[in-house]
Amino acid sequence: MFTSVNHAGGNAAGGEAAHEAATKKKKDGPPIFEKLDTFVVNLAGESGGLLQVDMQAELGSEEAKKKFEDYMPKVRSALILLLSSKTAEELATPDGKVKLKAQVKKIINESMDAGTEEPVDSVVFTSFIIQNQ
Repeated sequence: MFTSVNHAGGNAAGGEAAHEAATKKKKDGPPIFEKLDTFVVNLAGESGGLLQVDMQAELGSEEAKKKFEDYMPKVRSALILLLSSKTAEELATPDGKVKLKAQVKKIINESMDAGTEEPVDSVVFTSFIIQNQ
């Protein structure tokens, strides 16, 4: 019984190590960031307000950067729809911003028709201003 548990654990560890090795191969060298143009959108909700945000996408490879640039009009359109659906209250908290980052990453990858491959590894906000009306 101990041997089979150890064997199973060894397989799981081996699988994780192989996955980590594949991930590390993909990310050799410094990160690749691509800046998006500034977004200024009206926020949803009764209180309204404006959101001005600058962000950058961290990309997995030079090929991903090229694809990101090719899909930029579709990406911007999808992000405008996402950002303008948010309320100032949702975005005012740190948790709200973290959730938005995850949604932005997902929307960008979907807009690029990425499927299971994710060209965008993460998104970082470089400026985030909410103006209440």
